[in-house]
Amino acid sequence: LRAQCAINIESPNDKLNTNLSLVANELAKVRDKGLSEEEFTALVAQKNLELQKLFATYARTDTDILTGQRMRSLQNQVVDIAPEQYQKLRQNFLNSLTVDMLNQNLRQQLSQEMALILLQPQGEPEFNMKALKATWDEIMVPTTAAAVEADEAHPEVTETPAAQ
Repeated sequence: LRAQCAINIESPNDKLNTNLSLVANELAKVRDKGLSEEEFTALVAQKNLELQKLFATYARTDTDILTGQRMRSLQNQVVDIAPEQYQKLRQNFLNSLTVDMLNQNLRQQLSQEMALILLQPQGEPEFNMKALKATWDEIMVPTTAAAVEADEAHPEVTETPAAQ
């Protein structure tokens, strides 16, 4: 399963490598240490609040608009789900999520090779992409010893208990 995520860094050329290094260090910290229980609790609370606001928005939306959106989804053969069902599914997901589950998923996603794309305004001096990639790889590509150590420190979660 390939995750899709984008982080945009708008930075002048002279600070680009430093800012990329800062982002890479923070991502490496999350990959290696995960979120703390407090950070996880705050994140889930934030997502619950966003869900409540989203549902409140749906509740205030005119029925004609909602019907039109559902019809467009059907015409375009897009899977459609009623707002009430979405809220219930999302709430069940948030209620069942644990810090260990999230940290395992973060570890998996942040251990995959990532693409770096540099978009520069026309007329800007060209930045050395190899230097950016080297900075990124130095921080984000784990050495084999560190990768083995991290795997041993965080065993995979399985449905079946280990044999005794």
